[in-house]
Amino acid sequence: MTPIPVRRLILHPGSPKTGTSSLQNYLYRNRADLRARGILYPETGIPASKDIAKGHHEIALRLPDGASGAKPELDDLLEALARELAAAPCDTLILSSEALFGVERLAALKARIAPETTTAYVALRSQPEAMNANYYTAVTHQRISEPPAAYFDRVEDWYSYLPVLEALDQHFAPEALHLRVFEKGQPVRRDPIGDFLTAVDLPLVAGPGDNTVAHPTLPALHTLLLRHLNEIGVDDSGFFRVFESLHRIEGVLPQQKLTISPDRIRHLENRFAAENRLVRRRFLDGCDAALFRPAEIPDETGWRRMVGDDHRAAELRAIEYLAAHAARTGAAAQPASASAPVAPTSRTTLATALN
Repeated sequence: MTPIPVRRLILHPGSPKTGTSSLQNYLYRNRADLRARGILYPETGIPASKDIAKGHHEIALRLPDGASGAKPELDDLLEALARELAAAPCDTLILSSEALFGVERLAALKARIAPETTTAYVALRSQPEAMNANYYTAVTHQRISEPPAAYFDRVEDWYSYLPVLEALDQHFAPEALHLRVFEKGQPVRRDPIGDFLTAVDLPLVAGPGDNTVAHPTLPALHTLLLRHLNEIGVDDSGFFRVFESLHRIEGVLPQQKLTISPDRIRHLENRFAAENRLVRRRFLDGCDAALFRPAEIPDETGWRRMVGDDHRAAELRAIEYLAAHAARTGAAAQPASASAPVAPTSRTTLATALN
């Protein structure tokens, strides 16, 4: 099909775990106000599921990504997008999905959207932090059962940021590229929505509750216990009862946040150090310096004692903590109740109680 013409494209391709979901939900809630100002945050491409943020993931995930070609539904979605844009009518289009954060998908999107000018907004999180947070998301939303080490081995190449920024620059030649470092102390970390609105000059104001994260990343033992539920085949209903309960009683288990090991953190910092410096020099502020602050690396002995590479042992530690909590609160007789999750003493009884 003919590329969709638009005067201005505001492109927000992520990256993941940088406040993207809160921003997408905010823009979706305010789409009528945006439309009244000639700015379309389209409904086309937004998944119907209430559990998925209101980004344009249906479009992004149907673009070719190097592993596969374009999905059959892509042309239908783009035709619907063109109709929505014409009916608005609006001369500015906002597209947001962290699934667009890829070399092949950005190239494919440019072949289908023809903006006169592009404003791009990209936030980057340090590779160890982003990988750790994404493992939690993969366990809780994609319901993977991979142990942490296997997952991190598989996805490491995805966290090379320089090629994606080069593709964005090549294909969209953004009139303005707003690159942000998503780390503590930075405005984008404190107020992702407000920072985006200011950077791309949108006439909206974010309220105090707009940046709320519905389900922040749980600590490591919680994540490993949820991974175990995926492995033993607990159904969605049972899984999300435990998931919600773990959020309500988060303080019961030790608060070590990292499923990623200290050794891997050091490896990632070494692997991406030179590339990240180049990202900063070319796309941020021209300085030949580190893009991110040094990672906070946990005490090796303490991390291995509490989390470690033996995920089976860690899962059993989590169950023991929950069993002790259930005994203290008198909830042991109410598996996966609203007040606390079931606390059996073996994987077999855990599966039996939740199914």
